[in-house]
Amino acid sequence: MHLYDRDGNPVYEVPNKSKGGMRPATLRDAKKLNLVPSVTEILKIMSAPGLEQWKQDQMIQAALTEPRIDGETDGEFIARIKQTGKEHARIAADRGTMIHSEIENAFLLKQTTEIGESVRGYTLNITSVDSWGVERPFSHQLGFGGRVDFWGDPPCVVDFKTKEKLSKKNDWPEHIMQLAAYRFGLCLPEDARLINVYVSWDGDIVHKEWTSEDGEHGLDGFLRCLNLWKWAKNYNPSF
Repeated sequence: MHLYDRDGNPVYEVPNKSKGGMRPATLRDAKKLNLVPSVTEILKIMSAPGLEQWKQDQMIQAALTEPRIDGETDGEFIARIKQTGKEHARIAADRGTMIHSEIENAFLLKQTTEIGESVRGYTLNITSVDSWGVERPFSHQLGFGGRVDFWGDPPCVVDFKTKEKLSKKNDWPEHIMQLAAYRFGLCLPEDARLINVYVSWDGDIVHKEWTSEDGEHGLDGFLRCLNLWKWAKNYNPSF
């Protein structure tokens, strides 16, 4: 789980007392250490049809391309297909992490790639910021936290989304809920601009700026998810 302490410090891993080293943090750790869940962890309480469809497509693609092994049972074949589909998802996640790193390096004026520089210039252009920051972690007293991709002054919040290929649909409800939660968590004014920047693996860029009404609706949805998360997990991390 992606968790944060009450000062906004990320706590993604905790010491593994039985085996040594570190291990991923869990809900049990959150309860023990008074940690708050990330915005994205909270939004997992809501169905994401687009993501589920993509996962199913990966499984089907694996089934179409993976040859059946002689003597392999149906159960073994299904397990192998599932593993192949998960590997595709891991590759996509790793590619997204790499592109996010390129973008972060570009904003921090470090050596970067063409994608990072392109997104930096594009984002600064559409936000018209005088000053900015990247990858800012936070925690809010209502019991949630996160790490914001980009924010600036005049007030704006920008979140980057990476995809293998860009689509015409750029109005995913979970995206505005995430942005609105970040704005609220950072205590920015209600008129702070909320922008998603979608980046393909090839470096194509499309941006979506949400309206104030979108932001209000998104925050309402997020807070409902937060309350449901607290109920479902039997844990209230408010402070």
